[in-house]
This record gives sequence, structure tokens and C-alpha cells, in this order.
Amino acid sequence: MAILLHIVEILIPLVVTITAGYLLGRIFDLSEETLVRVLTDFVAPLFIFVSLYRSGLSGASVIRIGGASFFVIALIGFVAYVWAKVSKLDRRSYLPPILFYNTGFLGIPLMYLWGGTEAMNVIVIYDQMQGIAIFTIGIILVTGGFSLKGMRDVLESPLLWAMILGFFFRYAGIGIPKILLDTAEFGGAGMANLAAFSLGVALRRQRISFDRHLWGAISLRVVGGFLLGFLTARVFGLTNQMGIVFVVGSTLPSAVFSYIITRRYGADASFSGTMILVSTVLGIVTIPLAFWAATRVL
Repeated sequence: MAILLHIVEILIPLVVTITAGYLLGRIFDLSEETLVRVLTDFVAPLFIFVSLYRSGLSGASVIRIGGASFFVIALIGFVAYVWAKVSKLDRRSYLPPILFYNTGFLGIPLMYLWGGTEAMNVIVIYDQMQGIAIFTIGIILVTGGFSLKGMRDVLESPLLWAMILGFFFRYAGIGIPKILLDTAEFGGAGMANLAAFSLGVALRRQRISFDRHLWGAISLRVVGGFLLGFLTARVFGLTNQMGIVFVVGSTLPSAVFSYIITRRYGADASFSGTMILVSTVLGIVTIPLAFWAATRVL
């Protein structure tokens, strides 16, 4: 019961912010294009750079969890790709919300409430690997694959360069003046709120369709995520608390950024928006179930 209350407490700000974007978007006819552009080309790059620069990730556990993270993302991506191909769906639109999930804005506070700092550190590593995947594989995916145009879009993305520079300055030990770091932190501080708000604005023009494709995608995101997360935890020797965090993290609702990059690079974002909203609301039920199941198999 306690974990259910924690999940509700974490989800409420996200749902309220999405709702605010939806209502204000309808009242004032806000520009979704402008919001997404500001988010992806200014706010998010600053946030990503500061987060990576200040990251304290290191050691054997980071390598093991990082490897497991990429492995499970690859497995989920393969299954989702086959599903989309068999169902004759547009992979640019349908794969991102299955492949990328909310290990950051939802996963980090959730794991801290559940298991304290040690549990939070595991999901932080997982989230960093998710970020790398979103801003490389994700952009390539929604821009049409390994084409010249797709690679050019990737290389022109401020998100990718923020990630590269953040890692480079961090591990090269290059110091950044405090005033510059504080300025970047201030500029990127609203990323989570703006991403959720932008999604709400987009939803004002969207009709939610509870069709078989949506339920199939949610099943892949939650049930498929759990099974593949459990398999990966076994392969990489993630047990006890570390394994539980990893498996539950693999079942989390779709990441808001799966909508943002889909919208930013010209793919149909309507499915991503619906998937994020529905999977987040269902998370009130699916996340406690994932914890319950994970504690019994690990």
C-alpha cells in the first residue's frame, strides 16, 4: 500500500503539468512547434550537459549496469521492431514509446522512495544509458534510419552534442567556471516541466484511440519489459536490490522524450502522446505489480 501511495505522489505532478498544458493550449492556442523547438534546442541540451558533467558515475557496477541497460534496450527494440513490421506499422512513430521509458523523471524519485540512495544510484545509471540511446538511436530511428539525411540530423542535434561534451568535460577533468555552470543549470532547470507541458499542448488536438495497436504496445512496454529485464538481470548477474530496480525500471511507462524527439524530427507523434499518457496512468497499477513480481523472482 505504501509503494502505491508513493507512486501516486510521484505521478500527480506529471499528470497535473500535462493537464495544464492541455487546458492552456486550448485556451490560448499555444504553438506546439515553438515549445518543442525551445525544449530540444535550448533547455534540454543545457540540462543534459550539466547532468552529465556533474555525474559521479564510475566503477565496475556502472560498467555492469550500463552494459545490461544497452542489452535490454536492444532486446526490447528488436521485439518492438518485429511487432511493428508484422503489424505493418510506421516504425518511426510506434517504436520510440516502446523502446524508451521514464527511468528519469519517474524512475529516480520512485527508486529513492522505495530503496533509498543505493536503489536510486542504480536507476540513475540506467537513465544515463537511456539518454544516450534516445539521443543517438532514437534520433536515427525517427529520421528514417542510417541514411545521409538521418546522420546529418543526428550530427546537427544540440541534444547529441550536449551529451558528448558533458561526458568529455566530465571524464577529461576539464573545469568549468562556476558562473557558466550555474547559467547552464538555470537554463536547463525546467526541462521536465516543459517536456510534460509540451505533451499536454499536443494532446489538445489528439483523439485517444484505444485500439489493438495501443494495447499491444503497452503489453510490450510493461510485460515485455519485465520479461526481458528479468532475462538481462540474469545474464549480467544483477541480483537482490540491484536486480529488482533494474527489472522494475524496464517496465516503467513511456518516456515523455519519446514524444518530443518524434515531434521534433517530423514523424507522427500522436501515438507517442497517447502511449505516454495511458501508460503513465496505468503505472499506478503496473508499477506495484512489477515490484511484487520482481521481489519473488530475484
